[in-house]
Amino acid sequence: TRTHAGTGDVVCLPRGIPHGFHNLTDQPAAMLCLLTPGGGEQFFIEAGRAPGSGEAPKPDPDEIRRILATAARYKVEM
Repeated sequence: TRTHAGTGDVVCLPRGIPHGFHNLTDQPAAMLCLLTPGGGEQFFIEAGRAPGSGEAPKPDPDEIRRILATAARYKVEM
């Protein structure tokens, strides 16, 4: 199922549901994820990078390898 969410929309997913996020516009987009129960946020802390200003750079091969290795530890499938 595809859901098109816009500014201010809320999408709730039960645990274990495959999902993704894709910005269909040419404008920058932001998403706030709330995870309950807690603990899953550690994946983003370990796999991600500190936010900067402007457009996010494309990930390089080393970053992709780090993300995939971190995902495996948190049972996240990419």
